[in-house]
Parts: sequence; structure tokens; C-alpha cells
Amino acid sequence: MIQTKLFSNFIIRKEVSKNVSGNTVPIDDGYHIQFSGEYLNDGGRYILPTTADKMLLRDSAPVEEDPKVIYPLNEHFEPIRCYQYVPEKVYGLGGLEELEWIDFINQNATNLTAEMLVNNNRSNGAIIIRPLSSFPRTLIAKRNDGSPMYSVEPCKSRPNSLKQKAIDGELQYLLPGEEKESQIAFGFLEEEASIRNFEKLIERAACYEEKLVQAVP
Repeated sequence: MIQTKLFSNFIIRKEVSKNVSGNTVPIDDGYHIQFSGEYLNDGGRYILPTTADKMLLRDSAPVEEDPKVIYPLNEHFEPIRCYQYVPEKVYGLGGLEELEWIDFINQNATNLTAEMLVNNNRSNGAIIIRPLSSFPRTLIAKRNDGSPMYSVEPCKSRPNSLKQKAIDGELQYLLPGEEKESQIAFGFLEEEASIRNFEKLIERAACYEEKLVQAVP
């Protein structure tokens, strides 16, 4: 189900997975969200609820100096880089004017995360918000071969094969007759003040754990 509100820049997608078989089955869903519009032609940045050192580079690709940078359209960037990480909780989203109509955000205010792609002059941004209970991990994929791809992929577990996920103990399962709901919101921001506010909340989450460690005597 897809939902929105008149004049809102956000939409919500709700999905229910139900096991109608007589067997216990794995559930392994997620999204590939491609936010590379013209607003990023001159470059930009991923705003993520994690620090760069916690972003695991997959598939032996060359290391980047800054994994969160988005390269301009005229600057080719190959091969593809894929990073996976566990996002931190983003606090302060509940009650924001742009989001006040979205029930799941206000009902899960202490268990949300968010990611955003912003251009360099902060005139446009695209954001994803979700409960961590729906998708507790994230993969981002980056490539610019003339047709830029800067994606965010919320997922339930690491992007491995089902066999490897089972070996690692990461799979989630549905019992016969059981169902699980996932919810996610997508939005676009066009005012610098709003973009900076969301950016502050997300980046505060990225360093929250580090601050806790520093506070321990």
C-alpha cells in the first residue's frame, strides 16, 4: 500500500508478508532506492547514520578516501563500490512538521533510522526513513559510468546468499500463517533550513555511540 498527503513531499509504502504455506519460510526483503536525479549532477553527499569506518566495503573494490561523497556527473567513478553497515537510531524525527502526518514515525520515535542524499549547495535532498524493526541494515551502491547510480538499499540482513545468511544466523523466518509488516517513507526536501535540520539529526546519530564510549571513565 502506498500513501501520501495532499501537498506533502513524502510518500509511505507499507507491505505485509504472510506465510500461507504449512512450512516455516525465510523472509528476505528490501529495497533498491535510486535517488540520482539531476539535482546531483554537480555532486553531493550521502548523509548517513554511521561513521565511515563502520562502512564495510564489499567485493574487494578499490578504497575511497571518502565513502560518503557523491561525484559530479562529469567525473567518472568506476568500478562499482558497495558498502554495508548497521545504521544507528536517529532521534528527533517524531513531531517534525514535515512528518507529523506519518503515523509510524510518531509511533516508533525511538526506533527509527534515516538516510539522505544532498547536493553540494543544499538546495535539494532526498531522504528515506524507516523503523529499524522493518529493515535493520543498509547497503549503498555507487557508480558513475556516464549514467550515475547512487543508491540506498534498506534490507533485513546483509546482502549475501540465503545459504550464507542461514549459516551466519541472520535469516528471519515466518511461521505457518504468520505475517510481518514493513513500513518505509521516501521524501524530497527543497529548503536549505529543512535539509540542514535533517542532516544534523542523522549525523548526530552517526557519532552517538562514539560519544557514549568517550563518556565511560
